Amino acid sequence: MLGQQALAQQAGSAAGQSSYTPPAGAQTFQEHEVIFWGRGEDVSEQAAAEIAAERQTSSRTAGMQFRAQVSYQDSLSMETLTLKPIHPLQVVIQNEAVQVCYSAAYQLNRSRFQDNAVVAGHGGVGRVIEVGSAVKRVQVGDRVILSATPNCGLCGQCLRGNGDNCVVRLPALSSATMSDGTPVYLTAPVMGPAGHSEILIADEEWVVPVFTDLPADELSMLICAPAVGLGITTVKHPIEVGSDAVIYGLGPLGMGAVQGARIQGAEKIIGIDPISYRRELAMQMGATHVLDPNDYSESGLVDAVMALTPDEVADNGSYKRHYLGERQHGALYAIEATATSQYPHAPGVEMAPEDVNIFEQVYASVRPGGYVTSAGFPRGDVNSRLVAWSNKTISGGNFPGLNVLSDLPKFINLVERGMFDARAMIGRVYGPDQMREAMEGAMSREYLTTVIDFT
Repeated sequence: MLGQQALAQQAGSAAGQSSYTPPAGAQTFQEHEVIFWGRGEDVSEQAAAEIAAERQTSSRTAGMQFRAQVSYQDSLSMETLTLKPIHPLQVVIQNEAVQVCYSAAYQLNRSRFQDNAVVAGHGGVGRVIEVGSAVKRVQVGDRVILSATPNCGLCGQCLRGNGDNCVVRLPALSSATMSDGTPVYLTAPVMGPAGHSEILIADEEWVVPVFTDLPADELSMLICAPAVGLGITTVKHPIEVGSDAVIYGLGPLGMGAVQGARIQGAEKIIGIDPISYRRELAMQMGATHVLDPNDYSESGLVDAVMALTPDEVADNGSYKRHYLGERQHGALYAIEATATSQYPHAPGVEMAPEDVNIFEQVYASVRPGGYVTSAGFPRGDVNSRLVAWSNKTISGGNFPGLNVLSDLPKFINLVERGMFDARAMIGRVYGPDQMREAMEGAMSREYLTTVIDFT
């Protein structure tokens, strides 16, 4: 149950709030309850009216009441919401489970005023209970993963194999109302479709049908962070068999990368994290070495990685003879999966060193010609001359290279075959009335992951 302090913070969150304030910086058409995000000059009152008019006049779930965690103005509170009719391209999902993602941490910071009412979190695992009249991808009764990124399969990015950069987006339409009539959005940037809710609403492109009997809490590990780490190592820059990889940060994303490197057959998998329980778990997941950054100076940590990934030369006794096919010291792959401490750590959970240029460490750990993927929230930068002369490939890692419609089923197969241990990555499971506690458990790093179970 929610603690008394949390209840006190939530009290009166919706009381007396009959007015609706447009979100800062958005192109909002209040009359139509339509929000356009980054659409430029093509947005107009007429466009908003046309989008609003496309909403179905009725749907069988319209009027359904459900509970959700709503971020609105200066509060984050549990609310009873009432569904509105859906858009023809939308899907209604009965939520089974959602992993609490660290990127939702800002929603615990109520000093950031939230002008429009948005359901917290993103993603989920559930059953389809209604589809819009134009939906073709899924049908009622299907089990689905509501991904953290869409995959339409039709835009220029998807057709080039870059589904992680799918550009298809409906404008944000309000999907429900609070008791005083305030419109609530269950799908809105930057988080995408919401997750901390008994009912989920998403555009068809975000919904991935899955055919598996795996428990929902295990499937929730593939909504976002662990799947990102797995994607970096198996899709974006697939780890070569017998090569070395170093992972900075052993949260859910980094731990997914550790497992992906093991699955790909890496020789050495070096995990770096200040938190001891995460280093221990990484060894169980397949890491061959783990390092505590608090044990080294900034340059000393890179030296430790280099010592574990030495030159490959023939030792001829008095000297080392270089040979064809040799490799230079350093890992071939480096993955940055760190995050800033937006929320205080739980008691006993170790802190990372301060004032460290993490990205420079990551970059320096890779040998010339290697691959650097930044998927977290790194601090610092890297000297541009080093970038120019070392021919290292630097890339981002937000659902890296994944076409979720085809890749998430492959990841499910890895879980079913016991190759990807989703169960071991679940830190603690909470009930739907413990959403705030689930967020706090993840954000304080008390647990590797937390899951909200709605079943």
